[in-house]
Amino acid sequence: ADPTEDFQQATNYLFQDGENYIALNRGYCSSCDAGGSGIYLEYKFVGSWGAEETKKANDTDVFLRLVNEEKAITGYYAFEAGEWQRIEETGNYLENFKVCLGVSNVDSAEINADLIGKFNYIEISRP
Repeated sequence: ADPTEDFQQATNYLFQDGENYIALNRGYCSSCDAGGSGIYLEYKFVGSWGAEETKKANDTDVFLRLVNEEKAITGYYAFEAGEWQRIEETGNYLENFKVCLGVSNVDSAEINADLIGKFNYIEISRP
């Protein structure tokens, strides 16, 4: 994905319901720490929304990884296969979740810019 406007994102989700999920995305947010184009780890647990550290990035090809283990969820990204960089770990944990992919344009400014996200593959494994 090549997001260029606020709140465009191509996302990997661990999704329990609308009040409990974690999202790791390649997105755009001018008011966030990364200041525009970047990798973002966001979550909502028991209805409370939050975000962890963000990483500035302009690459359109990015590997995203969510690891759910030991009562925490950790987000990773890589620009080259196998070269994982840790973004952050949340202190929250989901037990019954679905793995989801999403591409969205949450456009509060009504810019109406389309975002195309391509996912080459998804891998799901148990430890």
